[in-house]
Amino acid sequence: MNLSIITSIIRDAIKELNLILAPEDQIVIDSETILYGKNGVLDSMGIINLTVILEEMIYEKFNVEIALSEYISSSDMTEIFKNIETLSARILALVENKQK
Repeated sequence: MNLSIITSIIRDAIKELNLILAPEDQIVIDSETILYGKNGVLDSMGIINLTVILEEMIYEKFNVEIALSEYISSSDMTEIFKNIETLSARILALVENKQK
């Protein structure tokens, strides 16, 4: 497994999230897009929705349960959900840890 696979899953999750967002709230899928934090495109409900979608997609793809939702409201939340790159790195670490 590698980071590009995880990044692709995150991009797919954002596409799925965009299906339930209002047109004006659609997320631009770009490595520079700030997902959460100062100037982030997602509010707390958006982060929760994205997290649920991602946990389901990771389970479907790798048959591994990750608890990405445990980082919501943690002190690391802003850094983990900052952008697609930081989120990819955290998910990759979680999946690799579960597969050991």
